[in-house]
Amino acid sequence: KKLESNDPKVRLAAIESLGTMHAKVALPFLVDLLEDTNADIAKASAVALKKINAASPKGDKRDKD
Repeated sequence: KKLESNDPKVRLAAIESLGTMHAKVALPFLVDLLEDTNADIAKASAVALKKINAASPKGDKRDKD
């Protein structure tokens, strides 16, 4: 897995790709990476999570009377 690579550049690229692809399946992994000791990894994970969340349908907020 690229998210578990020892190379931070590989991990960053994987995180950015997951965010760009709006990969909901990666949510648990990205949440775990928010606490990574590498600040760049944690920040990239937060950005990816925001991208995935922004792409999620919010539902129809109109009244359904």
